[in-house]
Amino acid sequence: MADVVSQVVSRTKEAKTPTLDKTLQVILGILNCFLFGVGVIIAGILNNDLPDVVIGILQLVIPFVGWVWAVIWGVLMVLRRV
Repeated sequence: MADVVSQVVSRTKEAKTPTLDKTLQVILGILNCFLFGVGVIIAGILNNDLPDVVIGILQLVIPFVGWVWAVIWGVLMVLRRV
């Protein structure tokens, strides 16, 4: 559990978004902007990556900060694949 927490903190500091194939990542990035955290949760499930799922859940449940975080990550997911 401590490893997952440290990976979540590390990925958040580095703004390391999940990576998938180009089309799917763009779709999930856009989805993440509108359904806050859902795009990252799905990406984490598809990658079998628990820290990404945790990050998505945090984006979903933290008011306002989670929304801003989710929009920023959604935009980064799209920009890194376009």
